Amino acid sequence: GARLYGALQDAYQDLRQTHQTVMQQERLRALGQMASGIAHDINNALSPAALYVQSMQTRETGLSARAREHLGVIQQAIEDVARTVQRMRAFYMPRVSELTLTPVDMNQVLLHVIDLTRARWSNIPQERGVVVHVESDLAPDLPKILGAENEVRDAFTNLLLNAVDALPDGGVIHLRTRVDARDERVVVEVQDNGVGMSETTRSRCLEPFFTTKGERGTGLGLPMVFGMVQRHGGDLEIESELGKRTTMRLTFPRAPTGVTGEQP
Repeated sequence: GARLYGALQDAYQDLRQTHQTVMQQERLRALGQMASGIAHDINNALSPAALYVQSMQTRETGLSARAREHLGVIQQAIEDVARTVQRMRAFYMPRVSELTLTPVDMNQVLLHVIDLTRARWSNIPQERGVVVHVESDLAPDLPKILGAENEVRDAFTNLLLNAVDALPDGGVIHLRTRVDARDERVVVEVQDNGVGMSETTRSRCLEPFFTTKGERGTGLGLPMVFGMVQRHGGDLEIESELGKRTTMRLTFPRAPTGVTGEQP
């Protein structure tokens, strides 16, 4: 009887996890469908503004430095909106076969992400007297994965910036790579010793538009990361302890041996 009860409990937990996964995928699918429906209209509305800004920047030689600075801000805002729409549409991309895949060196991606985000985790916090350290522990001879490098880089940029936001008083962010000895999958971890998440927040953090950042957050960052992982045949694990740490663990299949060029 005890063994039967334990087996039923395990089966219930498996069913519950499967149900949560299916519900999460359905939420992302619904968001993607919605975004696909409005993306065309948004892009049409943005196009004239982008063209006029570009034309003024290249043809209007008499603009003051301040005017050019303002045009740059407008252009950046237009690009941000376009990227947000693109990320929302990406939730509806169901198969990795729809991407252009190349062998991706995850160690190089992480080093690039560290450089790209240096102002956010180093310069800006230091202006407030806050010190954030980013430490890397990258496995030598790490196998490459087969992926869309720009998507992977954007996802880890988002995770690193989230880790910075979790360290309002400073702290340490660890970036680690390794190979799982059990199945030879590539494992990447982003860990911070910051504010952590409650169990309620952790269980909802992949929901589109759910955010704890108030007006600063869109609630699209982690769902975008989850969508990228799903499209690359990987897994995302989130471990967090309130007031102590958060670990984002992503695993990817390694690229087949001998693959060196683009895949369809």
